[in-house]
Amino acid sequence: MECVQFYKETGTYPPTPEKVKQHSFRYKIREWTRMYDKHGPNILKHSNENYKWTPDAKLVLINQYLTGKSMTSVAIDAGIDKGLLYSWIRKYEELGYNGLVESKKGRKCKNPDMNKKTIVQRDLNETELEELIRLRAENEYIKAEIEVFKKIDCLEKGKGSCASQGEKAAIIKELREQGYKLKYLLKAMRLSKSTYYFEVSKDDKVAIRNEELTKEIVKLFNKHKGRYGVRRIYHALKAKGIHVNHKRVQRIMHINGLLGKCPKKRYHSYKGNVGRIADNIIDRNFTATAPFQKWTTDVSQFNFPWGKCYISPILDMFTNEIISYDLSLSPNFEQIKNMLNKAYEKFPTLNGLIFHSDQGWQYQHAHYINSLKEHGITQSMSRKGNCYDNSIMETFFGRLKNEIYYGYENNYKSFKEFSNAMKEYIDYYNNERIQAKTKWMPPVQYRLASMS
Repeated sequence: MECVQFYKETGTYPPTPEKVKQHSFRYKIREWTRMYDKHGPNILKHSNENYKWTPDAKLVLINQYLTGKSMTSVAIDAGIDKGLLYSWIRKYEELGYNGLVESKKGRKCKNPDMNKKTIVQRDLNETELEELIRLRAENEYIKAEIEVFKKIDCLEKGKGSCASQGEKAAIIKELREQGYKLKYLLKAMRLSKSTYYFEVSKDDKVAIRNEELTKEIVKLFNKHKGRYGVRRIYHALKAKGIHVNHKRVQRIMHINGLLGKCPKKRYHSYKGNVGRIADNIIDRNFTATAPFQKWTTDVSQFNFPWGKCYISPILDMFTNEIISYDLSLSPNFEQIKNMLNKAYEKFPTLNGLIFHSDQGWQYQHAHYINSLKEHGITQSMSRKGNCYDNSIMETFFGRLKNEIYYGYENNYKSFKEFSNAMKEYIDYYNNERIQAKTKWMPPVQYRLASMS
């Protein structure tokens, strides 16, 4: 009483007692003040809780709460503690009208049979039954509304903006699966039934499209034996007339575990100066304006349980096409001669071509140097021990090993098996595998298009 009078006279709160939370104490003062203004000072001296509340009187208060009035307002108007009203509501939700009937108080009887709790049963009249049905429906709606508000609030706080119609429909769909009635969810969300079904149908269509797209992506991924990443899958789909955002492709590939591999250590053929070192004419300028302007070569090693083998290819810097290659069990000069002869047979006229390599002993060999001169080819070499001077070939080796070697080492039981696989891959690389540099065309197709 004194706290309320202090609050009303000064407009400030009295000191908070020890071991009492300040916000709880001040909330209670505001509640007492409202009860004081509503019922007068006596309400604080003699609590209305001592009033004998009948089940029907309790039902009236519960009805006020269930129809939208706050629990605090109902309790203050009735002159009772909010906790008492809350207990009535819980009992009504659990047991219905019979939960509002007071059990007898007093000492327990020594007879165990007489100590059993007895609930007074009575039949409801038609009016009460209708009221009960209505209250239960309203209670069900309130529960649905609370769940809707919780979901919406969490969503909007997370994204920092209002929920879209599609997001609202998704929430309703989720809550329906939990047992809430559609009509109550739509009412709480303020969403029409037609809008809900429209948005749900859109989600279903998207799911169907994603399923179809996933099948196409998996098909392409398997066709190219896991060699295509997100970019190539995206452009391969585009070439087939399937237009889709690359992020969607990325998401589907990630979900389905369609991931690529990382390159590993390469073979080095440098053995010191054993012949003439040519100038670095290319000087990391790997761009060309037409085929047969700039070629490059190198040797790379493969390790297998049955032994080692080596590949020596020629790559055109304009098209990234593999002009020729030789696969051998040892990195000898015979391998280099076979590679050159295949290139000369395929393209006899090579005047003005710049042929780049590292300083490997094969490329310092007199026969190699003379062979290039005879065909009007200018020789170029990287600086000693600098792999970046021939990075375009290093890139090809990394791609080659990722797609045919790493993880497949035990699949090739002999040199012959690996040789056949390499032949198949080089043909695939030149004629099927698309690249960004070649405007998403295979190298051979890009060469023919540039020369037409």
